[in-house]
Amino acid sequence: MDQYAPHDSLERSLQNGDEHLLVAQLMKAKKAARRRHLSLILEILMTTHSPRLRNAAAIAVADLNSNDAKEVLIHLLIRKDTKKSRGTLLYALDEAGASIPIDILTQVITTSRYEAREEAVRFFEAGKIIWKPEQLKDSIRKLQRMTTSRNIERSQVAKRALHLASTLSRTRKARDRGHQAVPAKIK
Repeated sequence: MDQYAPHDSLERSLQNGDEHLLVAQLMKAKKAARRRHLSLILEILMTTHSPRLRNAAAIAVADLNSNDAKEVLIHLLIRKDTKKSRGTLLYALDEAGASIPIDILTQVITTSRYEAREEAVRFFEAGKIIWKPEQLKDSIRKLQRMTTSRNIERSQVAKRALHLASTLSRTRKARDRGHQAVPAKIK
């Protein structure tokens, strides 16, 4: 079998427009083939309107440890048309070992479905968050508002995220105090 056959099949499926075949090709492509054809898979991720195809492409790039893939996946989290795919996008980012800006995670928690909210909270729990003090304050305010939701599940997830976000500030302050308190040794 030709080493480029998976790519040819992937490319043929893309040109053919057969979503079922394209999803199947993405799922069965071996890691080496996915890495070799990363740009094509990223193009699919960025341009498809199909949540099913987007999810298959996201999972296909999850374990490639590609910064380009991480950036594309993070960008997709904030697009309105990805609302139904955010749980899978977050799963793929977690598998890729990515850290996500706190404002994006907060947006996911406040605007997305159950699965995506739970995946976002896992990033808080794992400390896989990128943040600055002003972003943290804004996120805390948004999460505080969400804790008053009449939807019990939404309120509970907001409380969990709020607790985790609040600990970020305390942890950084304690760490910063620790660094300042240690005098430099002169030899």
